[in-house]
Amino acid sequence: MKEKENVFGLNAGVLAEVRARLERATKISLTARDSLYFGGEYFRYSDEKLSVLLHENFIEDDGKPTAADFPEVAVLLYVSGEVSAVDQLSEKVLQQGFRLLYSGTH
Repeated sequence: MKEKENVFGLNAGVLAEVRARLERATKISLTARDSLYFGGEYFRYSDEKLSVLLHENFIEDDGKPTAADFPEVAVLLYVSGEVSAVDQLSEKVLQQGFRLLYSGTH
């Protein structure tokens, strides 16, 4: 079965507020986590069809943002899983002002 990954960016926003907006729009519950790998607080959702990861485009040890090709992006959202589930959620994400930075299937 093919899987898909979409990466979205939002140029401005407070992470917790973006989380709340996404939860209302998508009807999924993002769980708060903490990891230095993701720059501190981040949010995650996962089920058998879909995985969602929301975190800031933080500055890494090398002085560059996580998504170095998109330094203007403040918040990153990764959506991956079954193609149909990713496509359905992605429609709702785009309606929240995010822009698609990358899309690929494997």
